[in-house]
Amino acid sequence: MSLDASLQTYLDQHQIYSQLQTSLEEMVRVLPPSPVDFLADFFAKIPKSSESTRETKRVVLLGPPGCGKGTQAKHLQQNYNLHQISPGNLLRAEISQKSALGMQAKEFMDAGKLVPDSIVIELISNYTKTLSKSQGWFFDGFPRTELQAYALKADKSLIPTHVIEFVVNQEEVISRIGGRRFDPITSVTYHITNDPPPAGEVASRCIIRDDDKEQVVKDRFRVYNSSLQGIREVFGHQLTIINVNGLGIKDVAVLLDNILNAPPQIKNPQTREIIPRGPGIVNGEQEQQDWNIATANNDRPKIEEIE
Repeated sequence: MSLDASLQTYLDQHQIYSQLQTSLEEMVRVLPPSPVDFLADFFAKIPKSSESTRETKRVVLLGPPGCGKGTQAKHLQQNYNLHQISPGNLLRAEISQKSALGMQAKEFMDAGKLVPDSIVIELISNYTKTLSKSQGWFFDGFPRTELQAYALKADKSLIPTHVIEFVVNQEEVISRIGGRRFDPITSVTYHITNDPPPAGEVASRCIIRDDDKEQVVKDRFRVYNSSLQGIREVFGHQLTIINVNGLGIKDVAVLLDNILNAPPQIKNPQTREIIPRGPGIVNGEQEQQDWNIATANNDRPKIEEIE
């Protein structure tokens, strides 16, 4: 069904699709005795003016190892003043402070078990509440599972404004990571092609870390792909995919800027915006898509460098 342009603009401007999807997901999770009363209460709690919420970016970055998330994370910090949230760092801090949640988490960790998602989400929620309302933030590599994605969306204060997935094929990742060289003295990481270590003593002492070895990369890639489809389905129309195969660091940053600087526009839940440079990669296989291309001035960026 096609909508009148003015109606579509109204729906996009007020994020109607997003609010409806979130409310229905929450209702299915809670299963209240009176759905009508539940929805009325849900919408009553939404701030009357969401301008400040829209301006505060809450970003989820997804992608396999070696896709360039770390580099673009620095871009978000330096150019958007977004605060990086690491669940692992939060857990370690809470355990160090011997807080109630930290001690709960420690019991699971000492038993060799994974910390329950409920504890992780509560830690994240508590932490974001210590930030000013205008302080944006982003996750790098979280959520890692479908359940974590659902838990993230169940907390209205943690619902992301942008969910961005970097897609890259395994062969390119192996090429990127395989060229890394680590200096154990200075803890600086070089790349034999893009950023080689200084010749002589520094180059001779650089090593290949275990995490950068081909089989380890393949294993991490497989683990990432095992939960990817479930996470994609949770975020649905919120998800924007950037295919970074063959793109340089600056090219990816341009595409990322286009997404973050675009005016709020929540499309029909059936729609998924995808920014490609070619076919997508899903679970290691090629997948043909109908692409919506969003690049600077609608021009494909030039390839200048490979990360």
